[in-house]
Amino acid sequence: MVASTRRGAVVLACFAGIVLIAPSTALGAVGDQLWATRYTGAAGGNDSGTSVAVSPDGSKVFVTGFSKGSGTKNDYLTIAYNATTGARIWGKRYDGPAHLNDYPHGIALSASGLTVYVTGESPGSNGGLQWATVAYSAATGALRWVQRYAPTAKFNHYPTAIAVKGSRVFVTGASGATTNGAGAYDIVTIAYSASTGTRLWANRYKHTANEGVVANALAVSPDGATVFATGNAAFFPDALTTIAYDAATGARKWVRRDAAGDYAHAIAVAPDGSRVYVAGRGIDDSTASVGYGTVAYSASTGSTVWSKLDQGADEAQALAVSPDGAKVFVTGDRAFGDFCTLAHTVAYAATDGTEQWAKDYTPQQPPTGCAGSRGSAIAVSPDSGQVFITGWESASATIAYGASDGTQQWAKSYKNSGGNAIVVSPDNQRAFVTGAWWFSGQHGDMVTLAYQAR
Repeated sequence: MVASTRRGAVVLACFAGIVLIAPSTALGAVGDQLWATRYTGAAGGNDSGTSVAVSPDGSKVFVTGFSKGSGTKNDYLTIAYNATTGARIWGKRYDGPAHLNDYPHGIALSASGLTVYVTGESPGSNGGLQWATVAYSAATGALRWVQRYAPTAKFNHYPTAIAVKGSRVFVTGASGATTNGAGAYDIVTIAYSASTGTRLWANRYKHTANEGVVANALAVSPDGATVFATGNAAFFPDALTTIAYDAATGARKWVRRDAAGDYAHAIAVAPDGSRVYVAGRGIDDSTASVGYGTVAYSASTGSTVWSKLDQGADEAQALAVSPDGAKVFVTGDRAFGDFCTLAHTVAYAATDGTEQWAKDYTPQQPPTGCAGSRGSAIAVSPDSGQVFITGWESASATIAYGASDGTQQWAKSYKNSGGNAIVVSPDNQRAFVTGAWWFSGQHGDMVTLAYQAR
């Protein structure tokens, strides 16, 4: 079914599992939804977008997520869309050898925009979880290579994050191992050749003799010389764990175990490469207070530059640094009323951690009994002028704030859905969100949205 009308009217297109709603080749008013696509898998299961990236020239949007396959369980689903219209360019599925549940956790693009990389967890033939990293042609979706990692069949292994810099693809996550006769996770970080998938190095970090540790986020320095992974250990003290690696060899440059928090969900590097920022759940051991924990480390030594605990919040989920290097932005949620949360976003001065502003988002149409929202992802415009968050409420919420003072510029919702990832186009004009659109109880479609950013 294809129907089209003049600009401003609804346009519907349905093909190969894609429902395209309200596309427009022209720019709209600030905050306008330019287009929305919903992907419905043939198997009629739950489909959801988990990560999104935009090509360097701004012409394509790449989304990865999971989708129940025909004759399989959940597969990786990676789709390329036209960034202007939302039309699908190609879509590819990855089903692991066990034909069980495969879940992607990250997507990244080469600097040239010619290759798309996806990583996630994929059961092996014995049913245990393994790492699976896949490379596709950005133009056609043609498979370029697949690399799986599972050093032992006895334990589960799962990656959490991926990044590309120059000729290398970096992946980090958790890998099960036997420690003093008990199963515990170690942090593993791997470098692959971006062109061939050949493994260049792998570094395993064991926290202590009887304690597991996992990595949740990954970042690379602007010069490509250092890779940073962050995560958490099972016990105090010093649960927050951040590691710096030599990108060429995988040798550890430094390891920082920090009592400032117990969960790290996000990491970013300053544009000048001088500092590394980590965010998650912070803890004040002296008072047992918890909240957003945000820490800045020296990128060269791992020493603490500043550390902040926002006790009015619950747990930071995402972090971004402005391209001009002036501010660090963190989002997540804070408690509000009984069993409710509000999306809570904080801006800090990048140099010393001074709070610049803090904002809560209250849904425009709150659900009965709970005006709830939650920030799950954050992005800053390339010109450092705007901050965008997306997340969950009664409908998915995408909010734009002025980066300088936190003024809410616009907020949009897409009914019965939630946003898991967000990215801004290189020209600052569009914000792209992916997540899930729920219907018929627990069934959902992968949904991807484009908004007029300014």
